[in-house]
Amino acid sequence: MATLTRQDLNFGQVVADILCEFLEVAIHLILYVREVYPSGIFQKRKKYNVPVQMSCHPELNQYIQDTLQCVKPLIEKNEAEKVVVVIMDKEHHPVERFVFEISQPPLLSISSDSLLSHVEQLLRAVILKISVCDAVLDSNPPGCTFTVLVYTRESATRNMEKVQVIKDFPWIVADEQEVLMQEPRLIPLKTMTSDIVKVYLSTQMIFILTTSTESPASAMRLYDTYVIYSVLLKLISLVRCKACNTAEYEINGECCPMCAPGHVVLKHCDRDSGTQCKVCTGSTYTDEPNGLTACLTCTVCDE
Repeated sequence: MATLTRQDLNFGQVVADILCEFLEVAIHLILYVREVYPSGIFQKRKKYNVPVQMSCHPELNQYIQDTLQCVKPLIEKNEAEKVVVVIMDKEHHPVERFVFEISQPPLLSISSDSLLSHVEQLLRAVILKISVCDAVLDSNPPGCTFTVLVYTRESATRNMEKVQVIKDFPWIVADEQEVLMQEPRLIPLKTMTSDIVKVYLSTQMIFILTTSTESPASAMRLYDTYVIYSVLLKLISLVRCKACNTAEYEINGECCPMCAPGHVVLKHCDRDSGTQCKVCTGSTYTDEPNGLTACLTCTVCDE
């Protein structure tokens, strides 16, 4: 069995592609499971051969994609230690953190036909664990938002300060308020180990009704050995239309087209009626629910 180096397989790029695709699915699913955004903006898709919930909100999707586009070069160079999804309350205090710890082996001892054979199965296990994590987590307060942190090596920090991967999408040093959690509870969720990458997923949460005599400076500090960067999150208004009470949601303060035709709104897919999927024939979609142009994505085969 041959031992392959990173250069032989462009190892960093392979890992970065796999992990960024996985992190995109994981972030969408976390936002759905932890109810950071209304369930109406998510659609059922199929990833890693299991059903997942993915956002159909264009601005939110673009934010997540831009974030991972900036993280990808760090993963490719093995300069990213952790990627953390932080859920914050209305006062922007972290109440929950999903921590993806990333490590890569220096050498590969695998045959070419087994390189990716088990990766999908392992990633599927992590996704399934996220899908049911609410069973072991407390409910978050209403009105939460989220941000993404990446823990980097010091050399990567200097490079990020000089070069921005995406113009007008700057990374900044995270505020202490975004990082510190007083008396956190650590819940390991899943460890995924393969020949090309190891991912350890855990969540950290706090008890909302907690008392502590410690000051923020003396409270427990987590992962303070790395420089932390954060993306500024554009707030998105997603509320049910107050005028017609349809399934559509307002975007940036605009009402749904039932009340104000011409406004750009979310598409709504009615999965219980409509035309049978031409690919898998296992589910249905609808062309025009409530007179609106709808998403034509099959809920099973993602076609």
